[in-house]
Amino acid sequence: MSIEEIVTGYHGAMLRKSADELADLYAEDALHEFPFGGLEPFRGREEIRAGYHAMWDASPFEAEEVRRLALHRTQDPEVVVVEQDTHVRAGAGRSRSPACSCSGSGTARSSTPGTTWTPSPSAGCAPPPVSHARSG
Repeated sequence: MSIEEIVTGYHGAMLRKSADELADLYAEDALHEFPFGGLEPFRGREEIRAGYHAMWDASPFEAEEVRRLALHRTQDPEVVVVEQDTHVRAGAGRSRSPACSCSGSGTARSSTPGTTWTPSPSAGCAPPPVSHARSG
């Protein structure tokens, strides 16, 4: 799966609150971390699926739009840094959640408060040097 497909699939899963679509982006033994949320990581695709079903099914929030602001290419052709805004609503209330993700065909991490995601096992993803190629 290409980086573009991973990012597009992740955004689509968020819009549809589809834990199944999200989990299908991960390797069977993937790790999904929550560095800012104080939650234990989800270990493995099925735990990611179950965890997101539980969270999204219980949440009144609905993503109205996930807007990719930029996709920065890095020196590693398998890694990009994605800037995005997620616009959400809960009842009549609306808010915006900005985020920056480091994504690769082997690793994807998000700096969205409360979420880091890793579609396949990795030692980590620190944003490497980037060029500023924008994508819309």
